[in-house]
Amino acid sequence: MAELKVDIDGCKKTDKYGCSDFSTEWGKNLSGSVHAVLKNDLGKGSHFIASMHIKTGIFPIPFNLQCKLCGEPCKFKVPILDKEMEIKLPACPLKASSADKKFNVKIPTNDPIPLKLAVDGVINVYNEAGKEVAAVHVNVRTSKPSSVLY
Repeated sequence: MAELKVDIDGCKKTDKYGCSDFSTEWGKNLSGSVHAVLKNDLGKGSHFIASMHIKTGIFPIPFNLQCKLCGEPCKFKVPILDKEMEIKLPACPLKASSADKKFNVKIPTNDPIPLKLAVDGVINVYNEAGKEVAAVHVNVRTSKPSSVLY
């Protein structure tokens, strides 16, 4: 199995997985720490399946993705943006270990998708035998930037 805890500076509410309620603004910094534990090695057949829904209006758009966890890049097309993406993943195997990493990233000044947006779903992680080792639930909301009228 695996463990993951994400702590975000300025978090409004936490649970055993870290921050569960946080909001910020465009152009601000996002900082905190991630604590991850992988209790067993994950080999070449390990993969994840993301089952998401993206909503910008009335009807949600399904976004389903399956990729290996290691050994090859994850390539996919983002709905709504109609943009091809590629994430480079590490070599196999992923060795059992733990890590504590701090992060501090600047959120873009302008929203790249100037729409009200909701993303909900789950990302399930499986080892090479097909056994689920982790499930990450995702719930993200953005607000349409307000306009200034002169």
